[in-house]
Amino acid sequence: MVKERPLLGFGAGTFYTSFLPFQSPDLKGFWNHPHNDFMEIAVDTGLLGLGLLVLLCILAVWHAWQALRGPFDELRFAAGLACILALTCMGIHGMVDFVLQIPANAMLLCCILATTFVTIEPSKPKIYLI
Repeated sequence: MVKERPLLGFGAGTFYTSFLPFQSPDLKGFWNHPHNDFMEIAVDTGLLGLGLLVLLCILAVWHAWQALRGPFDELRFAAGLACILALTCMGIHGMVDFVLQIPANAMLLCCILATTFVTIEPSKPKIYLI
């Protein structure tokens, strides 16, 4: 499917309809999501959409890693480590399940990315969560 439309894919949220022509005759049933989020994102939004998501996650991990290497601050260190671990776990989970299709998990990923870019920036004022 990615070979047919590699750049832009078939459209967001259209895996269940775009998979039907590619489904082999001996494969019975209705498949609305593959058990790999990255494959579904590549099919739906193409390699461009998958690349943007991977680039955003790599940028977030790099940003969090800079917080671990910078001047020590408990909040920055904890936020950086938590973001690296959370993004790693969500990435591994996304390889074997459709974790981002669940709205709560997708929102959690957005919150983790936001925490990475907001909380651990050294030039910003400190944010304390009560």
